[in-house]
Amino acid sequence: MARNPMSVVPSLVSYMATGFHLFCEQEEKYPYRSDILDIIDFYYQYPREAMAKLPRQDNMVVDYDSLVVDPTGTVLDVYTRLNLEMGEKYRETLKLETKNARKYKSTHDYSLEDMGLSRQAILSMYSDSYQDYQFDPLIEEAK
Repeated sequence: MARNPMSVVPSLVSYMATGFHLFCEQEEKYPYRSDILDIIDFYYQYPREAMAKLPRQDNMVVDYDSLVVDPTGTVLDVYTRLNLEMGEKYRETLKLETKNARKYKSTHDYSLEDMGLSRQAILSMYSDSYQDYQFDPLIEEAK
């Protein structure tokens, strides 16, 4: 599973900050930001390195945005790639969950600037990932 860093970075930094503030008294609004950025870098590097050791037909990258836009089609693609048959009950569950997912709206409110980051910084930090996973560098940060 791969998601564009322009979406991952603000989302994960915000998510982790919520947890840190819930369980600890933190003066900084986004504590441990640089550590989180390092974890995100590892999130992209490790699968790339692991997949490089396997024959191409034995690995697959699933685009997160494809899964969000078309969960049923994306899961069907994975099943096809793995030469698996999908049961009718699971297919119906996927269709139902797709309808439910389309209703979801995030309540997170954050900006890169507020986190002390910029689009250019993310593009630079994760340049290898943009190239290897063919992410769109023009995508707007997730809200």
